Amino acid sequence: MAPASEPKQANPPAIPRHPVLAHVALGNFTAAGLFDLLSALPGQVLPHRELYRAAALLLILASTALVAAAGTGFRERARRTAPGSPASAHALR
Repeated sequence: MAPASEPKQANPPAIPRHPVLAHVALGNFTAAGLFDLLSALPGQVLPHRELYRAAALLLILASTALVAAAGTGFRERARRTAPGSPASAHALR
C-alpha cells in the first residue's frame, strides 16, 4: 500500500518577484550604458546607429522593469509584515 501523501496547501507561499525584476532592471541599465559608450566610439567597425537604438530600447525596458520592481517590492513588503505592527505601519506610509 502506498504511503499517504501530504495534502496540498490551499495557498502556497508566493515566490518573491521583486528580486528578479530588480536584477532585470539593473542588467538592462548596465547594458544600455555599455551600448551607448560603444556607439560613441570613433571608427567604422561598430554599427553605431544600431547600438544607439538598442541602448534606447534597453532604457525603456529597464525603466518598465524598475517600475514593476518597485510596485512588487512595496506589495511584497506589505504582505509579509504582520498587520498592526510598527513595521507594517511604516511600510504602508
